[in-house]
Amino acid sequence: MTDSQQIISLLFQELKETTKNIIALSLENEMSNELLNKYQVEQTEITHKIENALKEVDSAKIPIYIKQQVTECIDLEKIVKQKMLDYQSGVAIQLKSITNGSKVRGGYNNAFVQSDGYFIDKHN
Repeated sequence: MTDSQQIISLLFQELKETTKNIIALSLENEMSNELLNKYQVEQTEITHKIENALKEVDSAKIPIYIKQQVTECIDLEKIVKQKMLDYQSGVAIQLKSITNGSKVRGGYNNAFVQSDGYFIDKHN
């Protein structure tokens, strides 16, 4: 194993750990937003490092264990994506119930509006 392969393997390990941290976050907690942003920035930085390290390695000589790490990272990202989609749909449902509630409340609070003016009866 060359030094660059070892570096790439360590970077993928870091990426997996960061992704697992994102999966472990509770998105319901507002404090998690800061951690989520931090982890996403870390993911981006690690990904750039991996890309730069892969430029130095012949793609035909990438060992199987690194390819397995890539597959594991992709699988973890799919879990993150599903978690985000589930959270998004939950928020959309909550938002819809809030807007429906305000419509119902507005229906009961209508005040009778009477415009000032005269009515002219042509028949009388």
